[in-house]
Amino acid sequence: MRMNSSLTNSWLRIIIKIVLAVSVLLPPESIFANLQKETAAREVVERFCEAEFEGVQDIRFALVKFSPARKVQEERRDSQFRGFVKTWEVDPLMVVVSYRILDIIIQGDRAIATISYERLIRTEGDLGKRQLIRDYKAEDIVKINLVYKDEKWRILDPPDPRISRKAILAYYKAKLDRMATILDNPKTSEEQKQSYRKLIGDLTILEAEK
Repeated sequence: MRMNSSLTNSWLRIIIKIVLAVSVLLPPESIFANLQKETAAREVVERFCEAEFEGVQDIRFALVKFSPARKVQEERRDSQFRGFVKTWEVDPLMVVVSYRILDIIIQGDRAIATISYERLIRTEGDLGKRQLIRDYKAEDIVKINLVYKDEKWRILDPPDPRISRKAILAYYKAKLDRMATILDNPKTSEEQKQSYRKLIGDLTILEAEK
């Protein structure tokens, strides 16, 4: 069905008037400030996702803020509060192939980023009891919250890290290389030997995933 051309033109005129009215109400410096804020939020999300994907363990020091409730939760889990630094062989995480930032919605001093990951593995349990579980998902949708404070964006209460298979394989192999002589050392404790065997088992699972 074709629309009447005069009706179409009327709607176009209305839309143009609305756009012009908004432009008048918002001064140029306000528009520019909003654009800067949006760009800064995207840069933080991109930096955070890329760093954890590449296996950077301490990126949370620079980019993350914990709410009081989350901080209590982290301290209960680990009295030394290492929530800012991740240990890839014991902390909960997801092993992924790739990711895409779908959108970032900003509302005042808060923002929500939506990320799509292709997931290979998730974990169950924590610390010494953590297990790698094969759990492929082509689109694992994750929401990341941000808060704007002191003229900069921070990731607020981030989800479990998403690390690439390539990065975590490199981490495991380097760690095992450093521990290569552990089983032959008479001073090695049984706990250390168990940790070494656990690393071998995890590496086998990771290498089996393509």
